[in-house]
Amino acid sequence: MVAAGKSGLSQTITSAIGDQWITDLNQLSRLNPLAADVRFRQASRNVKREAKSQFGNWLERSAGQIVDPDTIFDCHVKRIHEYKRQLLMALRIVVLYNPAPRKPKHRDVPQNVLLRRQSCARLSVR
Repeated sequence: MVAAGKSGLSQTITSAIGDQWITDLNQLSRLNPLAADVRFRQASRNVKREAKSQFGNWLERSAGQIVDPDTIFDCHVKRIHEYKRQLLMALRIVVLYNPAPRKPKHRDVPQNVLLRRQSCARLSVR
């Protein structure tokens, strides 16, 4: 999926380890040593921030919602059912919005939780 979109992330990975990873995902293990490479990490951060900025611009144009690209984006697109996982996610959002008293040293990271309902295909009975 990363390579299919010709994203900045796929370009960053390809410039670091070559394009063999596109057909052999085991090649991605070659990124492990780059975890300590300051230039690679900065390039990855820049790509991620640019993608979040583009998404934020689209969200503002299409829905009028403004988000900060320097926050965490927690996105969920799924069919809505009465599943335990979805209930727990909703409770997590409540806790994020209205947190209990925290330890003084606890650092909250700003987050955006984006939910979108995916419609189910219509069933036809014959």
